[in-house]
Amino acid sequence: MSFMENQVLGYKSPLFGRRTSQFHIVPFDYYDSGMFFSELSFEDKMIAYAVTGGIPQYLNALAEHDDIMAGISECFLKKSGMLYEELENLLKQELHEPHVYNTIFKDACCQYVLRRNKALSLPFMINNIGRWWGTNNKTRTQEEIDFIADCDENAIFGECKWLNAEIGLDVLDELKRKSMLFEKYVNKHYMLFSKKGFKKELINQYDVELIDLEELYRENISSR
Repeated sequence: MSFMENQVLGYKSPLFGRRTSQFHIVPFDYYDSGMFFSELSFEDKMIAYAVTGGIPQYLNALAEHDDIMAGISECFLKKSGMLYEELENLLKQELHEPHVYNTIFKDACCQYVLRRNKALSLPFMINNIGRWWGTNNKTRTQEEIDFIADCDENAIFGECKWLNAEIGLDVLDELKRKSMLFEKYVNKHYMLFSKKGFKKELINQYDVELIDLEELYRENISSR
C-alpha cells in the first residue's frame, strides 16, 4: 500500500494525476469475519478474527481447517506455512517501529457498539468512539479506558476482558472510578465485555450492560 501511494501514485510519479478513481479496501469486521467459520464456536470465531485482523486472504487460509488451532499452527507457526512470515514482513514494510504496533488490536467491542448504534439499540446515538488514556490529575497516575462512546453530555464507558474466568463487581467499580475523571458527561452508561461471562454479583446491577461472546455474535441486535 505504501509503495502504491508513494512510488506509483505519488506527486513525483509519472502517473500522478492520471488515476480516474481509487478504492481503499478495508478488512472485514469481527462479525462478518465469523461468517467464514459457520461451524465454529463464538470463541474460535473471535480467535480467528484476532489472528487475521479480518483480512479475507488470511480468513480463507484458516477456513480450510476444521480446527482453529490447527489452522493457526499450519498457516502461521510452521515455517512452511503460507502466512509464516506475513506479519513480520507487513510490519517492516508499512511501519517505522513495528514493536509499537504489536501491542495494539480490542476493536471487536467497539465494532459491536457501532453495530448497536446503527441498529438504534443504544441508550443514545453516539458520535465518537475510541480508546482513552491519560493522567489522573489527582493521583498523578496513568489511567486507561478500553473505549468511550459519546454524544454531547452522554457517554458509554466500556471495559473488555479476554480472560478464562468470569469477571465480577470489582471490574465495574474500577470502570466507574475511571469515569469520574470526566465531569462533562451528565449521563454515564457502562458496558462490560467478557469471554467467559459474569459473576452473579454483576447480574443484578441495573446501570451496566453485560456482553458475552454469544451476544457479540447475535444476528438481531436491534433490541436488547
